Amino acid sequence: PPSPRRMPHIGVLFEVRRAETRPGETIGVVGNRQELGSWDPFDSKSDAGMHLRTGAKQYPTWAMPAPVWIQLGKETLDGPEDDVGSSDQDSEASQASTPDSPEGM
Repeated sequence: PPSPRRMPHIGVLFEVRRAETRPGETIGVVGNRQELGSWDPFDSKSDAGMHLRTGAKQYPTWAMPAPVWIQLGKETLDGPEDDVGSSDQDSEASQASTPDSPEGM
């Protein structure tokens, strides 16, 4: 396998349009990657860049000021090798509900 230093990275920018917020509210992004806060919106280790920003001229659009750089590993490129917590029944149910599958149409 390639060394971690040679794994590809991708810069991701998030933007939310037409967000109805009130003064003092904020919008942030979390996800399953460490760079995205590992699903913890209050993670003190995550970068402040995870919070989207807006201004008088941009509102109601919120955007990140800079990209979040995510390292693409083998599991990201090939898909997860071990889908913990999922059963064949779960995957069949989700596949049947997707508009792209014949069962979901």
